[in-house]
Amino acid sequence: MKQQTILVTGGAGFVGSVCVELLVAQGYNVIVLDNLQTGNRRAVHPKARLVRGSIGLARLLQRIGRNTGTRHHLNYRCKSVIA
Repeated sequence: MKQQTILVTGGAGFVGSVCVELLVAQGYNVIVLDNLQTGNRRAVHPKARLVRGSIGLARLLQRIGRNTGTRHHLNYRCKSVIA
């Protein structure tokens, strides 16, 4: 059976990167889409593929889905300020 591919937006942030780590541990292929505005490239699991870009770019999302057969999307895109 072919491994499922999951797209995680915001996967370079704290919460998203924890999710990516768990998905990789479960054997999923993971693609992280993040613009790295608040996330960090080093937070992305080495077995995950990082695509730098914005979820607002419809053509980019279509290309990712078409080229990888991605059927699942988890969104961890958020911005928080801790004072």
